[in-house]
Amino acid sequence: MEKITFENTTLTQTQIKICEMGYTQLKTQLNEIITIIDDNIDNSIITTNILNIICIIIKFVEKIKIDNKKISGENKKRVDLEIGKLYIQNEIIDEHIKQNVLAIYNISAEPMIENMIDISNHINITNHFWKNCFPCL
Repeated sequence: MEKITFENTTLTQTQIKICEMGYTQLKTQLNEIITIIDDNIDNSIITTNILNIICIIIKFVEKIKIDNKKISGENKKRVDLEIGKLYIQNEIIDEHIKQNVLAIYNISAEPMIENMIDISNHINITNHFWKNCFPCL
């Protein structure tokens, strides 16, 4: 496994291990998106692809269990954000594009995740409501 440098020194050892695992396992999938970003300076394309990166990472992290328990929401969010940032920092070649993407990522990634969590919670509550009211669903 390649050595990954973490700028965020507040991560726990568990969070770092999850980030390293995610970075390695998602590399092929995320590199396809990074290639698109690396070839564009259009902010709308960058923002759309940041959302794609976050979605891929969230799906991966959501499946992780430690001692047969899902990791907490705050841990998931920190790991999601860190994996995305690691990819941008390490995989985008052009420094100008990298700085642009990082600036957009740093502003937009966390609100995107928060919105997805909010939507997910609403969907889960709605599904729970309908299943309780109509058990045949």
